Amino acid sequence: MKDKKKSIFPSAKKFVKINLRFFLYIFTPMISVHAKNFVLPEWDQEKIEAKAEKLLHLAKDMADESTNIRLEFELVSKRKELIKGSITISLPGNILRAEAEEEKNVVSIMDELEREIRPQIEKHKNKNS
Repeated sequence: MKDKKKSIFPSAKKFVKINLRFFLYIFTPMISVHAKNFVLPEWDQEKIEAKAEKLLHLAKDMADESTNIRLEFELVSKRKELIKGSITISLPGNILRAEAEEEKNVVSIMDELEREIRPQIEKHKNKNS
């Protein structure tokens, strides 16, 4: 009769199976932030991602694993420091988009984008309810 080796962690297989099942039920929509022709400071990027997560929370009833948010900021004019921003939210069955331009401040552009995209999310939400 062979002697079975005992694992140091006897419930490790069970733990992995449970966590894998749990992981399959949870999805994390992707939020991507891109800056063109300038470097986006890390603290600005964190603020922008936090605002994007709030928008994602607003659209959580419609979101699935294919949902993503893409934020793009481009320095249009170096003299005026004019920055153009856009947000694209891909939801099942619809793509929402907004654009804004402002001088110097990326976070205020994100606020403007949020003001423009929020009614679109609400409209899409009411349409699908």
